[in-house]
Amino acid sequence: MPTVFIAHELMKKHPDTGELSVLYDTGKAEVFGARRVIFRHADMFRTPAELIGSARDTLADATAEDWLCFSGAPDLIVIAALAMAERTGGVVNLLLWDRGKDGNGSYEPRRIDLRTQEKGRE
Repeated sequence: MPTVFIAHELMKKHPDTGELSVLYDTGKAEVFGARRVIFRHADMFRTPAELIGSARDTLADATAEDWLCFSGAPDLIVIAALAMAERTGGVVNLLLWDRGKDGNGSYEPRRIDLRTQEKGRE
């Protein structure tokens, strides 16, 4: 079964108790595979070199059949996508959130294969 790599799991603090909880529920992504987080909330304070190394380690067993769920800080999403493309030879299966007209929302799959893109296009 494919893995759904969650780019970044952001947390929010409860105003009364101070307890942390996940900001965005990525549970609906489980229809595509088991979820695994690349970056945790506190990772956003690490250096770029540390983040790249961590993403490479987490994605060490990723394949072109796995998914990357865009969630969290944009810079961490970019690092996760680049590390996944590096690991899979240029293939990244994305899960993008679509709120939907009814407000229920779902993840929309999108496959990007850098190997088939025209070289030298501006």
